[in-house]
Amino acid sequence: MSQTKKYAALLLGVSLLLTGCGEKTAQSPITKENTPYTLEEVAAMKTVVVEEFSDIECPACRGFAPEFEAVQKEMEGKATFRFYHFPLEQIHPLAFPSAIATECAGVLGGAAKREEYLHTAFTGQKYSSDLMMSAGKTIGLDETAFEQCIKTQQTKDIVNAHIAEAKKRGVRATPTLFINGKKIEGGMARADLKKLIEEEFTKINK
Repeated sequence: MSQTKKYAALLLGVSLLLTGCGEKTAQSPITKENTPYTLEEVAAMKTVVVEEFSDIECPACRGFAPEFEAVQKEMEGKATFRFYHFPLEQIHPLAFPSAIATECAGVLGGAAKREEYLHTAFTGQKYSSDLMMSAGKTIGLDETAFEQCIKTQQTKDIVNAHIAEAKKRGVRATPTLFINGKKIEGGMARADLKKLIEEEFTKINK
């Protein structure tokens, strides 16, 4: 065997030893379901798309959360609802960790657990780091796995994708809504949100 081949074989052996043939490569938590739509994607959809960019620690977002959740249930079948993160870290120190935790709930338990986590986090009387952590236990997630996910920020890329899309759309405050791509800053009453959705639904189905 030539010296070149011997050297190549040695490098291959070291590579396999270090990587384990690639079997232990970490899988990305990013999926189509937790990636925000682009405005181009929204425009191509044949349904009403209601998107909210939110900050779990934001008082206005916490006040609007029950309205958004109620309308989502009432308008099921007439609209697609998506919740995105836009943590205002400079004024809300728990905002980014809370976004990480929310997506950890989704990665560990699926979309239903993500919704349960948001409901629990938003409906607590006073938001705190204790509530952020205990919400995982409340909805039945494995405590060790949940804490590890938050600690290692396994879902950071998901949250950063939401932030990037928010900045691309010119989001400056929370909550900010988009209904079929039309931006609405601030929350609104349940009846008003339903009315806007009904109007868009009628336009699409003429």
